[in-house]
Amino acid sequence: MKESLLREAVERAIANRARDENNREPDVVQRLWVQDGNGALQLIVSDIQWVEAERDYMRLYLSGRSFLVHQSMRSLERLLPDELFVRVHRSTIVRRDCIAEIRRKGRKRYVILQDGNQLPIGPRYAERIAGTAQAGRLGESDTVTE
Repeated sequence: MKESLLREAVERAIANRARDENNREPDVVQRLWVQDGNGALQLIVSDIQWVEAERDYMRLYLSGRSFLVHQSMRSLERLLPDELFVRVHRSTIVRRDCIAEIRRKGRKRYVILQDGNQLPIGPRYAERIAGTAQAGRLGESDTVTE
């Protein structure tokens, strides 16, 4: 009797796990589709330099161009590979190898990108960014100016 109950419980757990695996969030992607004036085009994720929230949209910045996508920051963050991107602010995600420096001006901290753009680091993300830089997981120079 106990064995049959145990067997039934194990089978239910296996079935539930299989169902959960099928319903989980999509894995990280290598390409994203974006709308472009006359249609849609596919972007290679590793070409994105940084992402910035604009109300209900996210602006994806690439070298010389940007695109708006109607997606939440959280869902976009889940799609982008952690080894390539880091969230530096509640409204900003940056490709790790685009970060040239981390600077501090008074109480505020910024990441300086290789193209010269300066993006604020949110207070919730400051420790994570400093730890990531110390671990050598940011841009090529990992310059931290405090």
